[in-house]
Amino acid sequence: MIFYEGPSQLTGDPIVAVVTGLDLLSANRKTGPMAQAWIIRSDMSPQDAVLEGKDDAVCGQCEHRGQANLGRSCYVIWWQGPANVYRAYKRNDYRRPAADDLQLEMIGHHVRFGAYGDPAALPYKSWLPLVRGCSSAIGYTAQWRTCDPMFARICMASVSSQAERLEAKALGWRTFRTRLEHQELQVGEVVCPASHEAKTRGIEKTCQECRLCQGTTLQASDVAIYAHGNRVRFFRARHQAEA
Repeated sequence: MIFYEGPSQLTGDPIVAVVTGLDLLSANRKTGPMAQAWIIRSDMSPQDAVLEGKDDAVCGQCEHRGQANLGRSCYVIWWQGPANVYRAYKRNDYRRPAADDLQLEMIGHHVRFGAYGDPAALPYKSWLPLVRGCSSAIGYTAQWRTCDPMFARICMASVSSQAERLEAKALGWRTFRTRLEHQELQVGEVVCPASHEAKTRGIEKTCQECRLCQGTTLQASDVAIYAHGNRVRFFRARHQAEA
């Protein structure tokens, strides 16, 4: 279902936000059976947006974007899931329910905000029907320095260093830190239970089972994860020298 169509809060370009997995639950092994919210440009495919450097409308200044696909370390394979969502949108496959109906349809669902795209690309109020309807929601934003501070209630600050983590915490956020294998957990952090590292420690859970990443609505530890995905070498090159 479409729950937002309008200008990006990051650039003003046209975007659309879609929630999927309400009828056929996600088979994502990391997240488990969660509904997924996708944020894409409505005027061009995700492939074109990435290659032309115009994905800032949905990803803002996230360091994992790279520059027009150069140095991109994002684990999302944009020509797969996001491209499928864009094609379905162009076929008019998605419903456009009223906010009250959307809230009702979210009852009993667990949802991940930003399977692709940053939640802060939308006005905060656009997320409220999902938040109020669902059983739980997890989300992450790289725009924690500049976005509506209300997002701290429903999203983790996505950070890439201990210095960024401390900065975000001083602004009132809980954090989700991407780190390299040689970088230790910091005080107040736990290993992401949905990560490969957790699996090797025998403490693995899916996101749907864990639900730690609910922003400040949950009083809990911060979360850290090893950088992952098929383009992790670019993240490693940027951060290898950090302690």
